[in-house]
Amino acid sequence: MIQAGTLRIRIKLLKPTGAEDIYGDPNLQRDSAWEEVDEVWAAVLKEKPEDLYAQDQTGTRVRKLFLIRHRDDIALSWAVEMDNKKYIIEGVTEYGAPREGLVLTGSYPTQREGSLL
Repeated sequence: MIQAGTLRIRIKLLKPTGAEDIYGDPNLQRDSAWEEVDEVWAAVLKEKPEDLYAQDQTGTRVRKLFLIRHRDDIALSWAVEMDNKKYIIEGVTEYGAPREGLVLTGSYPTQREGSLL
């Protein structure tokens, strides 16, 4: 069971409202339109910078793990907003007992690398 004191940070869950790319997937550009779905309590479990090599450019992307209470509507095209930064959700995994919590893996590039956020 997730203790109430564990979730101390308020985050916003956002979903894209902009255009789709040529494959029908949401266009996740930095300037895309986002709709706030909810504001929830969370815990940040880990922060790990990682190197990126995209289109012959070098950059750093910060990956964070957000623990939230379980919900059924999270999609990989969504984002988490914390401290005015949008972390694109790259993974969603169960936490604890079934339907207890979710760990959202999100990443935020510290500089613009091609079409990455």
